[in-house]
Amino acid sequence: DYQTEPFAILANNFWGAWDYGDQHLIAAFDGTDNSYGNYATGALGSDHGARKQIIKKVIKFQVVMQFALHELEAGLKKYNDESLPTASRYGIGGAVHALDEWWAFYAGSLEAGTANGFGPYILAEK
Repeated sequence: DYQTEPFAILANNFWGAWDYGDQHLIAAFDGTDNSYGNYATGALGSDHGARKQIIKKVIKFQVVMQFALHELEAGLKKYNDESLPTASRYGIGGAVHALDEWWAFYAGSLEAGTANGFGPYILAEK
């Protein structure tokens, strides 16, 4: 199901792998160059400070963001699925719940609208 979602397809087309986030993180934890698709760490792959930033940024702006987009897609899918009963479309576990989960992963509970949160939303605020 994930591999049919537009944002997942877009990421796969760019990175050339469905598990691009996992590949980035494994390379950063191992301190090795991560060369594939349109990106390579080169010598930075073994630098501790760069590896720390790569891990933080990949988790926040790639892995968590992609999961947030998955929740958004799940909400749209449930909303548009007319074969589901009304309670399943709009009730607990339905489209609204998926959109709540999207916002939780995208912005988090500590976001105050002043670029002080911890989710991918802070990138949009900058």
